[in-house]
Amino acid sequence: MRCAAAPRTGAPLPSRKRRTDARRGRAVPAAAPEIEAGTLPSGVDAVPPADAERTRALRGETGPSRGQKGPTTDGGPGRPAGLPKWVGQDTGRCGECGTGETMSDPRGILVERGQRVARVTINRPERRNALSLAGWQSLAAAFEALAADPEVRAVILTGAGDRAFCAGNDVSEFAEKRSTPEQAAAYDAVVAHAYAIIRGIEKPLLARVRGSAVGGGFELMQLCDLQFAGAGARFAMTPARLGLGYTLDDVQLLVDRIGPRAAREMLFTGRLFGAAEAERMGLVTRVVPDADLDAAVDACAAEIAGNAPLSIRAVKAAIAEALKPPADRDRARCEALAAACDRSEDYREGQRAFAERRPPVFRGR
Repeated sequence: MRCAAAPRTGAPLPSRKRRTDARRGRAVPAAAPEIEAGTLPSGVDAVPPADAERTRALRGETGPSRGQKGPTTDGGPGRPAGLPKWVGQDTGRCGECGTGETMSDPRGILVERGQRVARVTINRPERRNALSLAGWQSLAAAFEALAADPEVRAVILTGAGDRAFCAGNDVSEFAEKRSTPEQAAAYDAVVAHAYAIIRGIEKPLLARVRGSAVGGGFELMQLCDLQFAGAGARFAMTPARLGLGYTLDDVQLLVDRIGPRAAREMLFTGRLFGAAEAERMGLVTRVVPDADLDAAVDACAAEIAGNAPLSIRAVKAAIAEALKPPADRDRARCEALAAACDRSEDYREGQRAFAERRPPVFRGR
């Protein structure tokens, strides 16, 4: 197995522009270099979890339940005992799973498919859900699998536990895996690839934020279509506190969201912003009491999932194009997606349901 810190021998190093292009939603010509992570920890079986264990997993309670001995992952206490293996672990790709089943990646990603809604949980609460290099790979693979799943109509992204949504990169591994220009280029290419996959998903993506969202975790939140934050959430962009250099493209997403004045304050100071202040700045869609966060996110996701999938896809694409300069917009694609809606079975179902005064049953075709 190759070391996760180095690219393939002789392979051209990906440029910093590829990473920033991915964040801006531009095409990235090649996938990130494949960097293998460790194998599954010993003692992990493929027995589906009981309802209680699944609930513990989604709440971020990663230790073994009473009377059980749980395996560990690459950052401390591992996933709950009894969760199924992550299918296709060598590439991080999730296999097919049925409604309501939880898929667990030993590198810190949980995926649960429910009733037309999937939930992706960054499951490293002992490290404030900071993403390791392998974790970024697994996150990209999870979203690739969900993008290809026709049964999934909306995706919730969250972090395990109450302390953090995501603390960004796991800086503790930088000395080993991002300490040279070559390692930094390979590392950044993996992160850029994950950003490109997440930003490119055609299904609505909702961020459920409880605790802090900092650095790369804040950027992940901004890649989501809707951001729901608990009243105790905190947000920060901290490159100046780490000595990292941010280019024009690096900060464009933030400037587009909140404007240059607020972006300057956030990046110059690196300080934590509270949820109410973040809502005023336009960083989040809605702030609700912490106790109501799950209900608000789940209700919104269910409402979206009940609408016509082809219409949602066309609208999301049109919004993304509308944010680009006029010369860069793909008007033909938007018009094709809208025309497909008008030719669809769902369009006819919507008319019938309206005439019959009943809820429509959309099938995405």
